[in-house]
Amino acid sequence: MAPFARTLPVALLACTAPLLYAQGKVVEKNYSVGGHAELQLTADDASIHAASCGSCTAVRVRVDFHDADPERYDLKQNQSGNTVRFELKRKPFGGWFHGWSRGPEITVEVPTETDANLSTGSGSVYLGGVHGRQELHSGSGSITGEQIDGALKADTGSGSLHLRSIHGDLGAQTGSGTIDADGSVVLHRLSTGSGSIHLALAQGSTIQSGALIEAGSGSIDIRVAPSTRANLEVNTGSGSIHSDLPITVRGDVDKHTLTGTLNGGGPSLRVTTGSGSVALRSL
Repeated sequence: MAPFARTLPVALLACTAPLLYAQGKVVEKNYSVGGHAELQLTADDASIHAASCGSCTAVRVRVDFHDADPERYDLKQNQSGNTVRFELKRKPFGGWFHGWSRGPEITVEVPTETDANLSTGSGSVYLGGVHGRQELHSGSGSITGEQIDGALKADTGSGSLHLRSIHGDLGAQTGSGTIDADGSVVLHRLSTGSGSIHLALAQGSTIQSGALIEAGSGSIDIRVAPSTRANLEVNTGSGSIHSDLPITVRGDVDKHTLTGTLNGGGPSLRVTTGSGSVALRSL
């Protein structure tokens, strides 16, 4: 990555678009922070890649416009204490639209101790190596979060979710796409309208009472640590249920429904798919 520009004086933090675009198709900004940082980043149609820079004391943002025309975007930014807000929005545009083959890409470096809210209307989102409360959003695009210590919420209208080595509260949903998640988590909800779900609950994971894992259409594969406790309700509209877990079954049993307790019972967990199989296995 090219060196980031020097930190601007506070008076320039709200500078106008012509100054920001003076470097052509690349914009680089540097915000000094101390202690736990907070980043709120919003874009209309850019991919976002954010990662920890360890014990650094700055939030660094780089925008590569690639084939997009910088003059068709408004960039707003401000900083208050350790909170940085950065927004890249398309300007209203009338007339013939020529388009481009590659849209803007935003690359961010943040201190490890950072709360981040990253959102794009269209594009992929990546966040890795941070501690804190994280929210990742895309209107259309995949989301990847890895080595995150803290609460994580992730949602996309269309795209896969790859959530690896998560340690903290976990909730994620996609309108259409696969969900692949693992870690020592507090499980709240995983939901896809169309796609499979693969979940591995490592030792130390807990289940929030009323937790839900659901797929409108797709298979669900869940692996849990041997000590996991839960009250289970499993349903599949069209598909089979397989389990090698020590489940004490309650009520009637058929190939589409299973109700029972795992390791004596615990928080309630509902697992359901409209079309697809469900597998419950031990790690």
